[in-house]
Amino acid sequence: MSAMKDDWKRAIRAWNAYPAHEETIDVPALQRLLEAQNRIYSHLGSQGEEFLELMRLASPHESYDPELESMAARYDSHASEGALAHAITYGPLALRDPHGLFQTRTHEFVHAIHCHTLAPFQAIPGNHHSPVILSPADACLLMELAERAAFTIERLFKLKHKMALRPNAEVSAMEYGFLHSPDITIPQHAASYLENIALGHDNYTGLMYYRDMALDIYQADILRREQTSTAYPPVIARLSAADILATGHLLGLDLFAPQPFIPAYSTDSLPVTNQQDMKLQHLENWIGITRQQDLPTLAEALSDLGYTEEGYLREQQKLQKRGRPYTVKDQIKGFRL
Repeated sequence: MSAMKDDWKRAIRAWNAYPAHEETIDVPALQRLLEAQNRIYSHLGSQGEEFLELMRLASPHESYDPELESMAARYDSHASEGALAHAITYGPLALRDPHGLFQTRTHEFVHAIHCHTLAPFQAIPGNHHSPVILSPADACLLMELAERAAFTIERLFKLKHKMALRPNAEVSAMEYGFLHSPDITIPQHAASYLENIALGHDNYTGLMYYRDMALDIYQADILRREQTSTAYPPVIARLSAADILATGHLLGLDLFAPQPFIPAYSTDSLPVTNQQDMKLQHLENWIGITRQQDLPTLAEALSDLGYTEEGYLREQQKLQKRGRPYTVKDQIKGFRL
């Protein structure tokens, strides 16, 4: 306990020392701050140690942008010209207090870990390296799953951190369930959290927000891919049940495993508003989808191109460093692992 409190004091001192209010970006001070935050996970049991190891393996670039004012932080899996960025950018909102930074980093690192370890997160239109991309409906579902997982793991470590600092602290009913019946309570939280976020008008929920975001990003990325990329026209694929389950398999938890009273996650419930329905149909017509159910799964599409999912993931990580798109010439040369 004393070691945990000592490391948290170091994290607070590092946070106090970081000049977030200034326009200049102090890289060494930011590095000290993030390293101090990292030590906290090692005090949060086996799940904390496992998450810290996953953070180290994913190893996204982390930076601070004083002009990022609309959100606390942002994870970018890809950047301009189709090059994967794999970067977390923190804004001033993330550094308002050390507790908030800890929660924000946990959330954004779940996204980075997903992109580093799971093939579907590379199969997006914005990744011009990829010869396969997910359909618009599946891209929406993938973003939804990613956010459900990130918010749930953020909540889990917020609770673990709270109990490590104050073992006798009062807990809510949800927190009690996290501690004493995690296999039931944590998937229930994942299944309901986005629906319970109210964003201020006309019953607009977090689920609606992220589905709108996914459709808007998909449209922008498809347009950019067509206008600027020399990439080979991609195969369109869908998520399998195994892909969905893998997105929720974190830290010994199965966030999206079948549960009583929780509908199975699928594209069948997409979209949730008439406007989203129109956007989705427009995108499907644009890229030539006639029947969603006739699409190959991602694994099937990759197999037809000579990939395993592991080989595809390794290649995308290499192309990420090379910073160029997948081309027809690569298809002819057999540029695959």
